[in-house]
Amino acid sequence: MITEPIVVAGVGGIGSHVVINAIGRIGFTELTLYDPDIVEMHNLHNQAYFRGDIPSGKQQPLAKVKAVRRYLQAQLAPGLIRPIIRAKQTRADGDPSRYRGIVIVMTDSIESRIEIFSGVTFHSAVELYIVAGASESVGIIYALDPRDPDQVDCYRHTLRPDAAGAQAPACVDPSFGPAFAGAIGTILQRFSRIGPEAWMPTAVQVTEMNFSNRPFMRTRDLPIRIGKYTLKERSMP
Repeated sequence: MITEPIVVAGVGGIGSHVVINAIGRIGFTELTLYDPDIVEMHNLHNQAYFRGDIPSGKQQPLAKVKAVRRYLQAQLAPGLIRPIIRAKQTRADGDPSRYRGIVIVMTDSIESRIEIFSGVTFHSAVELYIVAGASESVGIIYALDPRDPDQVDCYRHTLRPDAAGAQAPACVDPSFGPAFAGAIGTILQRFSRIGPEAWMPTAVQVTEMNFSNRPFMRTRDLPIRIGKYTLKERSMP
């Protein structure tokens, strides 16, 4: 169970799977979702939505965040204390008041990531910042403490259009989302442990996922297997 509040920006090809298959299964007490989009037909092949989620008309649009909230509520066992789930049909921005606890960013725009990061940088209420993105064959996840000046400075160097995983393609492969859910779920489980095993990044943690048969260039990384994908974790200097 994750006791810290969680804020998620983007519930599309990566985010919808992470929220339902990672956050939803681990458990949480408070979750806020941000995404301005509605569910459309072209979303069904790679996002965690169904045909019934598609709006029947422009006057009654079903936001992605509302669909995800409904799925999470359906998973909750009766009789248990129900967590708080907020669905915001708007994009996350640089307003620091939106963020606290754990912030997970899975938007497909480098500009939005820069704006969101400006809102969490040195924010005393944000303990963990996770951002995920993918290119055609490589996925990358950064996890850091946005209150740490060294980690902030290190991560800022990745916020450029040509950085690996900076731009997530509009139509990612259907298998990408579940792979990201597994990797981010592992990070959240490590962070949410209580006692001496609790994990907090002392450097920017990077998880790289290779979705092709090409080997990684870095041989000093620790390989982890999730499904048929090779994952590697390392700390940025």
